[in-house]
Formats: sequence, C-alpha cells, structure tokens
Amino acid sequence: MEEQLECTNTFVIPDDFVLQSLYISNELEKNAFLEVVRESSRFVADNLYHIANDIKTRQQIIIYDGELPYFFEATINTETAYIGQARYQARRVYFTKKLLTRRPKYKIKVRIEGKGFDINKTYFTTTYESSNPVLITRKINSLLEYLNSGKHLDFIPKQIPS
Repeated sequence: MEEQLECTNTFVIPDDFVLQSLYISNELEKNAFLEVVRESSRFVADNLYHIANDIKTRQQIIIYDGELPYFFEATINTETAYIGQARYQARRVYFTKKLLTRRPKYKIKVRIEGKGFDINKTYFTTTYESSNPVLITRKINSLLEYLNSGKHLDFIPKQIPS
C-alpha cells in the first residue's frame, strides 16, 4: 500500500522579501568608480552598481515552514537596466558598455527535486519571466496558493512503506 505525502506545514513568502527595482539609476561614488576602472571587469562593476542601488539580484520568494521529504527552491532573479546617471557613468568605460544592452526583467524559478536515493530526480520545475511587477506579484501569489493546496504533490512519487 502506498503512503500519501502530506504538507502539514505551509509555504510562505519570507518576511524580508521585497520585489526589487528593475532599474539602476544611482551612479557609483568616485572611489568605487575608480576601483571599477582599475579592475577592468564588467562583473565587478555590475555588482558594485547593484550594491550602490540596494538591489538584490537573487532572492528566495517562497519558503517552507518545516521539513520536507524533497528539495524545494523558489527564487526570483532580477535583471536590471541602467538609466540616468548610472547609465551615463557606465557608458564612459569601454568594458561596462555591454551592461547597457541588458533588458530589465524578473525571472521566477521553482523546482522540486528528490532527496536521498532520489537526489538526481527532478519532479517539478517551472520558470516565468516578466518585466511587469504586477504580473510577477500575481504569479508569486498564485504559486503560493498552488503549493499550499498540495497540488504539487501529484508530481512527487508516493513513498512505499518498508
């Protein structure tokens, strides 16, 4: 006889979650900008601009309040665009110009994978992209509702008791 998996706790949005801005507008301070020029790395530059604009590029959007018999991850990646003074400043250095071609968007990723002997098995995965914060907020709320309804358990094999 098969044993049904149950969600006895709930999936929740972390208390510290805030949907990040899609736009970098603040330029770097002079010393930070000189460090970017000295490093000659657009990746260092991009990270410093994100820090200066207080933008997190990756966040957990849904967590489970308890222990799960499977691996669960729900994240949002924020891909930013440069505007205003930050765009003007980044345009002045040849290796940061590529950052100016990026289009702003949010990308939600949800995945459920096995643990233990099923570690290499992916049971459920989905992605969703949009540049509209209203649509992203709706998608996060619908994912939360879906997960708390237990419908995601249909994708996870039932455990056979020993």
